[in-house]
Amino acid sequence: MAAQSAIDVVAAVFCKENTVLCLRRARGPHAGEWEFPGGKVEPGESLRDALVREIKEELNVDIVTGEYLGENLHVITPEPPKAICLHAFMVNEWSGLMAFTDHDRHQWCDAAELSGLSWSAADIPFVEMLQTRL
Repeated sequence: MAAQSAIDVVAAVFCKENTVLCLRRARGPHAGEWEFPGGKVEPGESLRDALVREIKEELNVDIVTGEYLGENLHVITPEPPKAICLHAFMVNEWSGLMAFTDHDRHQWCDAAELSGLSWSAADIPFVEMLQTRL
């Protein structure tokens, strides 16, 4: 069976003072895993517009998307084939008070602290990238 096209997903890497915001999922199949916040891209949406919308819905803050960090194609389930293409962006500017509705923990981590968290597999390449950049 041929693989379906990947679902585009966006993630925000919030940065301040050489630390990044890490969030732990509260519910669902990936509960307990750490991730960068974001979500699915809707039909007709640009990646940046999707990220702005998702972060407003998920954290109740307005963001300015920064540098595009790249993408990671991640297979979620082999049968039937299902994959996501995670696109990550730096976020250095935001306004509003963050509200954590989908996550039960959050923390600002420096490069050394990132490896101590149990990350969602799709986020790991970005964690590794950040460990060399922070």
